[in-house]
Amino acid sequence: MSGEGLNTEKARDISDVLGVAVESLGRESVRIGIDGRAFMGRTTGVGRYVTELCKHLDELLPNARFFVYAPCPITLPISSDRWLSRVDRSWMARRLNRGLWLVLSAGHFCRLDDLDVFWGAVTLLPKLAPKIRAVTTVYDLNHIVVPRSMRARDLWARRLLFGRSLARADAILAISAGTCARLRATYGYCAAVSVPPGVSSEFAAQSSEAVALCLRKYNVNPPYLLAVGTREPRKNFELLVNEFVQMKKKGLVREHSLVLAGGKGWKDKGLRQLLASSAPLGVYCLDYVDQQDMPALYTGAGALVFPSLYEGFGMPLLEARACGTRVIATDTPELREAGGTGAIYIEPTPNGIRDGISSAIAMRAALDRPRQELNSWRDGARILAQALMGQMLPVRNVGTLPGDGRGSEGENRCDVLSRG
Repeated sequence: MSGEGLNTEKARDISDVLGVAVESLGRESVRIGIDGRAFMGRTTGVGRYVTELCKHLDELLPNARFFVYAPCPITLPISSDRWLSRVDRSWMARRLNRGLWLVLSAGHFCRLDDLDVFWGAVTLLPKLAPKIRAVTTVYDLNHIVVPRSMRARDLWARRLLFGRSLARADAILAISAGTCARLRATYGYCAAVSVPPGVSSEFAAQSSEAVALCLRKYNVNPPYLLAVGTREPRKNFELLVNEFVQMKKKGLVREHSLVLAGGKGWKDKGLRQLLASSAPLGVYCLDYVDQQDMPALYTGAGALVFPSLYEGFGMPLLEARACGTRVIATDTPELREAGGTGAIYIEPTPNGIRDGISSAIAMRAALDRPRQELNSWRDGARILAQALMGQMLPVRNVGTLPGDGRGSEGENRCDVLSRG
């Protein structure tokens, strides 16, 4: 069957699922609520993940209506009269932590909109009416694996609300098999399926002219190594910059510079000081880079260096692969899912970073990665649509979490991760 025929068949399957759901509800369209915090401020990895899936959900569920909830004005991912924003302008929305706002306040608006299902697109779930199906997506377990990398208010909000949201879910999705496994080991919950990030069509090897134009825009001279991500402790950029500078001083990296692309984060005082002193040695910080420029920036790089302490998946690895760029990444199950078999895997240590950079520079040649090896956003949206329409396995947990209200251990036992 051709790719076009296969996509048509999948779309028809989803339409059939929606038709059954609508018929069972006794109305013309399904009303879907979405946590809109992913659309606040500059787009992050989670924001892009949610945005891309929403674009395809809109196509796969043409008769659905979408209600997006946020504590401040947002830009909707779709411009359509079927997409409505619900902005809470109360004093509580202005003062509360955004996660607390969602849990404490969003449920009221969901009931007013008479929802059929709510997608916790940023993991947390509000208290919903019993008839509203709840689906949540789990991205990572930062508060368990790397708690010291988080801001105090975010850490305590996650510790307080994460488990409660899992307990409220009718279906749990995760973005990687590694996250599925950690979720089960830590909380006892089995995700129904993993929905890994896809690669947008613009991420492909760019022409030499496009690369040169991009590098002139950002005042970058080749050759260079690229690091991508928000400047926060989990990304391990401070160690990366320090080791790169040491390699420069020892003559181990003669030609290459190091380019950091990503917005300002938190707990980054040491990194800011290091970046200021390292500029003469070929370390450049571009701050936030427009997504439309990233394919060229990836294509021109000698390698993407990603020595993160922990990730739930690692979207930059997937994007770099799509652009034919070699990847150096920390050796974790989640990053192996994103980086594939052609990456150079390292320990996130001084020796690991030095060895990875040296190996990548010695290899030089770019990679040729067929796009069919990479994940599709549309396939991910199809799985999400099935979960929203009640076609996924119900939530199961190996044991009972305190206060989760889901019954005894035997009643909720799950022996294996389903498709995770």
